[in-house]
Amino acid sequence: MYDLFCLADLVAALNLAKEEVDNRTREQDIEIYVRTQEHEMTDANNTSDLEEKKTAFVRELVAAGIDESLALRAINHVEVKDIESKDVTQGWYCCY
Repeated sequence: MYDLFCLADLVAALNLAKEEVDNRTREQDIEIYVRTQEHEMTDANNTSDLEEKKTAFVRELVAAGIDESLALRAINHVEVKDIESKDVTQGWYCCY
């Protein structure tokens, strides 16, 4: 009978350990999900911000006398740092 109680205690301990592992795994999955969502939101905000800067960059080129269709094509050949600073020099060179 002593062996039966030890076996029952062992099974209960194993079940408890399994629950703890499952809970930790679930918590880690939630943490990873939250971090992924935050990362995706940050990426979306950065993309939106860059699109606004590209629009402003094209406006600057158009104001400098570049045809809008050329300015839109030039944006693909200009570094992001130039777009962010509205340095239209490289965009200008791409158009001529």
